[in-house]
Amino acid sequence: EITITVAKADIDAVNVSISSKESANANVTITNLMGQVVYSQIHSLVVGNNNIQLDVANYNAGVYVVNVKTNTGVSSQKVIVR
Repeated sequence: EITITVAKADIDAVNVSISSKESANANVTITNLMGQVVYSQIHSLVVGNNNIQLDVANYNAGVYVVNVKTNTGVSSQKVIVR
């Protein structure tokens, strides 16, 4: 089971906080509203809280969806880039 929280850190970055009950790999993707993947990376998770900072400085303004997929499920959260 995973729980994610997405927070806009500043103008150039988005912080993704992932709470995991087990060590696992997570596929973190960001898609735009047209469904295009603009970021995709595998991150290793440890038990507990995991923080990932994603650079969005070069993204166009708009709404994006952060998806976190592990072997136990998928969680998604919208984020607005200005």
